[in-house]
Amino acid sequence: MGGTLLNTPRAPGLPEVPGYRLLRRLAEGEMGEIYLCMSDGSDSELVMRILRPALAEQPALVAEFVALSEALLKLRSPSVVQVLDLGRLASGAPFVVMERIAGRELHAILAEEAPLAPARVVSLARQVAEGLTVAHAAGLVHRNLTPANLRVGPGDALKIIDFAIASAPGGPRVEYRSPEQAGGAMVDARSDLYSLGVVLSEALSGKLPSDPRAEPIGGALGDVVQRCLKKDPAERYESATELADALDEIGAPAALDERRRTPTASYSKGGARAQMALDETTPPEETPTPALHEGEAKQAGDQLGSYRIVQLIGEGGMGRVYLAEHARLGRRVALKLLRDELSSDPQSVSRFFAEARAVNRIQHENIVEITDFIENPGGDNYYIMEFLPGLNLDQLIARDGRLPLARALGIAVQVCSALASVHEASIIHRDLKPENIFLTERGGQKDFVKVLDFGIAKLGAKDEAIAMHTTGVGTIMGTPEYMSPEQASGIAVDPRSDIYAVGIILYELVTGLNPFPGANFGEMLVRKLSETAPPPSSRESVTGPIPPELDTLVLHCLERDRDSRPQKISEVEERLRAIALAHAVELESFVPVSRSATARPAARPRMIVGLVAVAVAAIVGIVFGLRPGKVAPPVAPIAAPPIAPVVPTAPPVAPLAEEPPKEAAVVEAPPAKTVVVKPPKAHSQRHRNSLDGPSRRAVIDPFK
Repeated sequence: MGGTLLNTPRAPGLPEVPGYRLLRRLAEGEMGEIYLCMSDGSDSELVMRILRPALAEQPALVAEFVALSEALLKLRSPSVVQVLDLGRLASGAPFVVMERIAGRELHAILAEEAPLAPARVVSLARQVAEGLTVAHAAGLVHRNLTPANLRVGPGDALKIIDFAIASAPGGPRVEYRSPEQAGGAMVDARSDLYSLGVVLSEALSGKLPSDPRAEPIGGALGDVVQRCLKKDPAERYESATELADALDEIGAPAALDERRRTPTASYSKGGARAQMALDETTPPEETPTPALHEGEAKQAGDQLGSYRIVQLIGEGGMGRVYLAEHARLGRRVALKLLRDELSSDPQSVSRFFAEARAVNRIQHENIVEITDFIENPGGDNYYIMEFLPGLNLDQLIARDGRLPLARALGIAVQVCSALASVHEASIIHRDLKPENIFLTERGGQKDFVKVLDFGIAKLGAKDEAIAMHTTGVGTIMGTPEYMSPEQASGIAVDPRSDIYAVGIILYELVTGLNPFPGANFGEMLVRKLSETAPPPSSRESVTGPIPPELDTLVLHCLERDRDSRPQKISEVEERLRAIALAHAVELESFVPVSRSATARPAARPRMIVGLVAVAVAAIVGIVFGLRPGKVAPPVAPIAAPPIAPVVPTAPPVAPLAEEPPKEAAVVEAPPAKTVVVKPPKAHSQRHRNSLDGPSRRAVIDPFK
């Protein structure tokens, strides 16, 4: 019989690490040995670094190693390697587990290909600047920024690796050290910028700046490099944010202005994202591809700016969504294109980009990421999203029915965590449903949640361009099955309406059923206003035990009076975590660290931890007199840290290009209420209807 990665045995002679199987040694460095490994019960390959025994005997250095690793556990940047776990061997030596990154170190690329094209250098530099922006904001200085510690993967996606410890032996080659670092003085973020200047100079000229044969680098990019290389730190860029802004200005401003390219976010506002200004500008000698006739869908091979259309994967009333590739980098993305007939309507264009701005402002790992948007009045208006292989929660429930408790809790906690950031940004989703909860994979962790489709979100007042798009009282928008009673009645909504939708979704996760089924919108509304949902544990579809605390929480979210529901989604999240802990449930999905947790959660609970959790839960129940309506104090969750994004290679499941959208059916409603219902979708056995007031068209989420 053929074996699988899952049953690959530990290689003989390698250290024994509880919870992991070491497969082979990859490398040896100043700090310790690096191994390829797998976690128990998983077939995903990871990387483990074990501190060298001699260094593990130095308490101060070990403390620094642990502190650095704990800080990296919390760090979230697509340009920084993701640390997944931290632990100790039986010998006491600490180890750290990281994602395994495809690709090559930049030094190997430079050895073969230097000098690199300026556009490519800017692309790589901007990703480094993005990663440093996040690291420096967390108080981390890399101290060892060299081409050997910059790993470049498919599509030139870059990751910063190997942050150094101040007291550790070794360090960067002298050529990459800032003057203050070489002199043994205190270093700060500007020291990393000096090292990056050396890297950029080497990439552009093929030689280190200390090499007498190196030729000066001219132009605006040369000015950026020279400022990074100033001997006096005060004369360098003040921060990686400022460097990123300088890189943003490089390129062809006239061409950018002509296309009215609007950056996704400004680094100066903390919205750092790796963007590629030069690569996304059409060179003067090239002729932009003309737009197709109005109303026609793009075809495979058509060009939109720097992106080549691969296929249509979704279509709705406002626009079409395509799988696309960056023409030069080959990176796959989802491109959402506003319909041609709406491009001449300023209000439609404004609303279209307001959604992009709103989503970008949230910046949470469980929210779909928008990396760019291009506004061209009267022409092609589109924005770029991360491409997500996988399936949505509606498809999963239709296929599998109710989910095991651990899996349901893992998914629900991620949804709550995402919504907490949404609500903090003064945004209300208003159309939260299983079809808008997408499940993908990150770093070998399955069920990584992405919340999608903010097309009918109620946008807050923190951004004037966003806040101008409001919906009047009496306009009903959303999907009937998941609407709160106040939303279905046309009453102004607030975050508690999203909490109601979470209650419905939780109910479906553990029962496979909707608590308020109905043949039409009116019947559903009447049931929501007059009936109390039966507890999930009482449904015939439920075969396994459902904790009574979960019954209580779900029914609490489904209270008709919003004042009686949980008032914040963070409360729902903490109660879900407490339920998992109290019942010794290991969350199968990746779950991010709780906002209120003060201690780093264990990467995977062991049996003894589970037993202790049960005991603690029993004591807490006695002390606090737990009963319906009361919740134990928040407990640090048992969960793995978030996984850094990976470049996907497979298309999403069940694209909707197979069937053209049907005409929207208008449903009768009381006066002053506009109700437009989305037609049932052929791909789903569960037949959702959605209400969309302003568009008066069927709007289909791009990834359904």
